[in-house]
Amino acid sequence: MSLSFHSRCLLVLFCFIGFGFDFGQAFKVPFTVKDVLPVLPRQISWPVLNNFHSAVDLLPYFVGSVTPNNESIEWKGACFYGNEARLEFTEGDRDDTGLGGGVLYLKTSEAHSWTCMDLYVFATPYRITWDYYFSAREHTLEFDSWEEPAELEYVCFSYLHV
Repeated sequence: MSLSFHSRCLLVLFCFIGFGFDFGQAFKVPFTVKDVLPVLPRQISWPVLNNFHSAVDLLPYFVGSVTPNNESIEWKGACFYGNEARLEFTEGDRDDTGLGGGVLYLKTSEAHSWTCMDLYVFATPYRITWDYYFSAREHTLEFDSWEEPAELEYVCFSYLHV
């Protein structure tokens, strides 16, 4: 199956921009070839994807644990190179249990391109939740109520894993 002239021109253009030549500091583009893979034709994107990534890249990795007692944790993500998270307790939505809830404040910054996205997984032994981030700013992830007293105790004295 041959590529159309238009597809070949796009491939050459993106290779030139992404892998391109060093024209100095004035020629900086806001994206890399990996960022535009979803918009490229399948005949181009699949070979590039197969050569640059492996299945291990899709698995989450542990970056730290956050509790209300410590200040915050910081890490470098795949897209956002400056990330910070902290946890605060709240009253919660289940008045009869008295467990309360929590708010995770997550600040993303230093994006390496305009088109990238980070997916973060947050876990305790009682729940796993995830969220994805497109923009560099402060985000909040609310836990309306802890599932049971053991989860509250775990978060208080152990950690919420990021």
